[in-house]
Amino acid sequence: MNKNEIKNILNEFENVKVGVIGDFALDIYYDLTQNTGENSLETGKPVLYGSEIKSYLGAAGNIVNNIVALGVKNVFVFGFVGNDIIGRELIYQLKEKNVNTENLLQINESWETCAYIKPIENKEEISRLDFGSLNQTDKTQLDALFEKLKREIKNLDVLIINQQFTNPLLDSNSIETLNNIIIENPHCKFFGDLRKDSTKLKNATIKLNAHVISKLLKIDYFDERDTEISIKYLKQLYAKIETPLFMVRGESGLIYVDNEKILTVPGIYLTGDIDKLGLGNTCISAFAVGLGSNSSIKDSLEIANLANAIVVKRIKQTGTASPEEILKLAEESYYNYDLALAHDPRKAKYFENTEIEIIGELPKNLEIKNVILDHDGTISTLREGWEIVMHQVMMEEICGEKLKDLATDEYNRLSNKCEKYISDTTGVQTIMQMYGLRDIVDEEWFIEKSKIKTPSEYKAIFLDRLMLNVNDRIKKFENGERTIHDFSILGAINLLNALKNKNLKLFLASGTDEDNVVIEANALGYGKLFDGGIRGSKGNEIGDAKKIVINRIITEGHCEGENLMVIGDGPVEIIEGRKVGAFCIGVASDEIRRHGINYKKRTRLIRAGANIVIPDFSQLDQLLKILFKN
Repeated sequence: MNKNEIKNILNEFENVKVGVIGDFALDIYYDLTQNTGENSLETGKPVLYGSEIKSYLGAAGNIVNNIVALGVKNVFVFGFVGNDIIGRELIYQLKEKNVNTENLLQINESWETCAYIKPIENKEEISRLDFGSLNQTDKTQLDALFEKLKREIKNLDVLIINQQFTNPLLDSNSIETLNNIIIENPHCKFFGDLRKDSTKLKNATIKLNAHVISKLLKIDYFDERDTEISIKYLKQLYAKIETPLFMVRGESGLIYVDNEKILTVPGIYLTGDIDKLGLGNTCISAFAVGLGSNSSIKDSLEIANLANAIVVKRIKQTGTASPEEILKLAEESYYNYDLALAHDPRKAKYFENTEIEIIGELPKNLEIKNVILDHDGTISTLREGWEIVMHQVMMEEICGEKLKDLATDEYNRLSNKCEKYISDTTGVQTIMQMYGLRDIVDEEWFIEKSKIKTPSEYKAIFLDRLMLNVNDRIKKFENGERTIHDFSILGAINLLNALKNKNLKLFLASGTDEDNVVIEANALGYGKLFDGGIRGSKGNEIGDAKKIVINRIITEGHCEGENLMVIGDGPVEIIEGRKVGAFCIGVASDEIRRHGINYKKRTRLIRAGANIVIPDFSQLDQLLKILFKN
């Protein structure tokens, strides 16, 4: 779908009438300090401190949250709350969102409003305290609720049926009642998000994941990233329960199966931390509202997939996705390629007993005229170790003077956080990495807000530290103490010469500042081979450096389609190359040894869409045979 098509669908959401029936709760968070040094005068027992208490709609309430965030104006809830402080807060929050709560019945006796109380200590959630887990539903009260539902359902386009708790509002007998309501109301679209009775709800679309499918089919847990395997088991489950199935697979995307069709949407390529908390609620909400607006199943899957990609980036929170966020992501998004292969080297297929891994079917009529090559990690290893330098800078800037006094566990937590951030943002413009560093400094609280530096200041500190290493290596090369092979990936210089002998135009692209790229390429003696030019980041311009640089080269050099080849060790250049139809070679290089494979890079490169993955250029003759058929 293009942007206008997505916008038109989202504009229809406000007119959809959606009901949610099931288990409503509050998620309550607070910061806990246990070692206060204070004892109660009355009991003599230690006093604990709580602070920063916050509450959010949970369980079925989180589904409502997602529906409202999508722009739906008419939302109706059906369920029970107790006559207690939690129930009053739950109703207040629903009314704040203009949700119709007339059918959220208050039970005065033997019913506690459900809540998940979640203490946070040292930024980590500890043992949860649950309220309402022992509730038992009364048939008379349920009958009254269903009578209200039967009256309201005639005006609804969608009903989402939720089952969350250990003792859910909707038991097996209630599901049978709902099955009758479904049959009597064919105008309404029904969806099930059930913990216990997924196989009992009929004529409704059931939300599932790999764990639920494995349990229902009584099979071992399978890899949700494998689309073929997922479809195989969905078909088996459909044959068993004969109701539409909607599988949520996180970064792997979504699958829909019914008696007529199987539809898949690949996951969207994401970097950084991913959190699946609340993911299912977002997906079922967006998919249901999409179908309720009379959009096609395929289009509704696309909308739900975009919402999915937004919510998994909300770390340690049950997030939502707005129409504005969905539209923005739709403009920037890019699908994952074969995740199952990317994460499992055992599935690799190689060319003629080489280390050249072939991904999918190779194009038959390559007519390469232009080649865009990444620099660091693809050709040069002058900057090898930049991750170590950035890690040092990040730890120092996050902690300041407190770094040396950190407890071991806290030091390791921050160290791991920095390592993951660096790994996930490899290939991203340095200034953008520094924006992320500033955010981490802010959220970790070690540095006073007034003393937090700007991204440009962080970048200057990092580059000054890094260039000490780079300049020292260049000096040793110029003095004859090192050779070109000490600072390049095995066979890279031979590749450049071979491509020039084929009369191809070569472009060098880097996320590093352009002046430095030119200096380094010329210092190592291969700058002159890039007759198409050397391009790098322009100062502190905002955006993805490689993306900007590669698109600049594509536009200025009139490079496109089957005439273009992109070679690089990072996902950004592969993604941008595939977008314009280029043939893409991923270099999963080990920059320390300068030869052999880096499996983390392999995973990223296949996810990004590389046609071929190689560890280095040691098998250049075989690679050229693939590219030029001679």
